[in-house]
Amino acid sequence: MSLLPLFGVLLCAFGTVVNTAGMLCMKRASLRESDLPVYKRKFFWTGLVLLLVNSGGISLVVYAITPLGLTAPVNALTVVWGNLFSWRGWITGQREELNRRMVWANAVIVAGIVLTTTFGPKSGELPTLQAVAEHVRTSGAIVFLVCAFLTIAKSMVKLFVLKPANLKDDRTAVTAVQRAPSSVELLQRGVPRSDEEERRSGADEAPAYDTNDQAPSSASNEDPVASEDPPSPPPAADSKADRRCSSHEFTIFLFPLSSALCASLAVVAFKCVSIYLAQLVSEGQGPNKWLALVLTLAIALSILNVVILNAGMEQSQASYFVSTYMTLTVIFTIVGGGLFYGEFAQVKAEGPGVVAGFIIGVAVSVAGISWLSYLQPPEKRKEAEEQADDMIDSEVLHSEFLADLSSSESDFWSNDIP
Repeated sequence: MSLLPLFGVLLCAFGTVVNTAGMLCMKRASLRESDLPVYKRKFFWTGLVLLLVNSGGISLVVYAITPLGLTAPVNALTVVWGNLFSWRGWITGQREELNRRMVWANAVIVAGIVLTTTFGPKSGELPTLQAVAEHVRTSGAIVFLVCAFLTIAKSMVKLFVLKPANLKDDRTAVTAVQRAPSSVELLQRGVPRSDEEERRSGADEAPAYDTNDQAPSSASNEDPVASEDPPSPPPAADSKADRRCSSHEFTIFLFPLSSALCASLAVVAFKCVSIYLAQLVSEGQGPNKWLALVLTLAIALSILNVVILNAGMEQSQASYFVSTYMTLTVIFTIVGGGLFYGEFAQVKAEGPGVVAGFIIGVAVSVAGISWLSYLQPPEKRKEAEEQADDMIDSEVLHSEFLADLSSSESDFWSNDIP
């Protein structure tokens, strides 16, 4: 490996530390400053500045001297730093568990990075903008772009259109569960005896008394509610809880998926800008009419990445989100480098042994990140299941209370009043 790509790898490794600090600052803002508006969250803006320093400063230099297929696995160090910082409680102030299996998973990630760096593309030559334009017009690149932008649009709809309605429904449901009805409300909900008899038997029936004018007979002593089936929880509650859990699982996976797509496409666009700037300095190339569009797209994708990143960090554990986000970012960045910059051809030209080593390195890195994600499942599913169980228990208790209230009222009216 020449010195220039090696310097890019080391600089990229330093950028992962800055990137991790930025994401954890945003996580701290969601934990400690959630009651403040966004423009007053100091840690949010600190994290945003760190992310911009990495993406707009460090990464531009890295993209200009290092192939994307080489830098993408190195970016997986963000997962290692994220777990280390979360375990120590650095920046967020909230310590997370780090067991022996998670340490092994981090070691697997590092091993994959070493393999990828060893067998990855080592050419320090930049492709021309004309070659990049030809790669963009291929069918594979077009399909990748269409699928990526549709997924990003889906996440934006989920975040800005569906989320307010879902939050309103969730708050209504939680209020209905947590707010205990008063005694006056319960008495108002209780049905008078005559209406109760009409609803059950279709006609009013006076209580049957024996000839001694004493207690009611056994027929009238029967609890009117006991003759019916005991109240049972609504059968749709479990399905609603399952739908709520599955919907939340889809949401917490959609956000890192969309954020990774934004990050990888922004990397592809910024690399194009880096190529232009490098050729401008070395060859004195004139202005390009597409450069402004590519730069605008890169900035817009970076902003969308920050927005979706913040939303995802608020809804899941930092360790889970960082792991899933970086897994997908590594994959999409390597795919982007191969589709838009022809880096797959560079690796293929080195021979089948190098190709096998590069594929194994990428697979080991992704497997380590996936293993780490499996060891740290999101807590939101458990919370949703517990909330659903609480709602079911509350409905059962409410039904039993109304049944007891109706039974007591029937016994009261059936007594002999002088």
